[in-house]
Amino acid sequence: MLSYFLDDSCILKLTSTSDDGTVMTTPAYILYKQQDNLLVAWLLASMTTPLLTQMVGLRSTAQIWTTLHTYFSSHTRSQIKKLKLNLKQLKKDQSVSTYALGIKRTVDALALVGAPVSVEDHIEVILDGLLSDYDPFVAFVLSRGDPYIVAEIEALLLVQEERLECHNQVLNASCHCCIHILASCKSILRKIQGQIF
Repeated sequence: MLSYFLDDSCILKLTSTSDDGTVMTTPAYILYKQQDNLLVAWLLASMTTPLLTQMVGLRSTAQIWTTLHTYFSSHTRSQIKKLKLNLKQLKKDQSVSTYALGIKRTVDALALVGAPVSVEDHIEVILDGLLSDYDPFVAFVLSRGDPYIVAEIEALLLVQEERLECHNQVLNASCHCCIHILASCKSILRKIQGQIF
């Protein structure tokens, strides 16, 4: 029934035209206007002041509804652009779990505002935000014929992160060992130089 008030074209059906061309109101039109005025009052009373200022001069439910639709559509479009930009800018500069959760939150927010992200695009965002340490992983994922799902990518990324951390620990231990060996060699060289001179 409310949809009846969201389109001003029904007013023409509720009026009649006399033989001389004047528009006459009918009892149905008078009832419609009364109900429309009640709806206008209810809509305006339920709005906050910032939104109410957008409604100045509007006299019918249809006019208010059209203005609200335009207002919220533009806000939704700007929110979608902001979320998509945020999605493109995400980089893996924290743990895989935190990184994947950040992407999922943004993807979920896009779905809520009516701009869902496909699984392929979700995976592409994950891969695009990875640092160069993950290039072999990205090449591996892209070389597979069958498509992955997001959960598989996240699980594989966790494994890859663990492997990289282990590899870095081994490298750090090797570096410490090399530094110790170099320090010992310098000490021996000084002793030898001291004995020669």
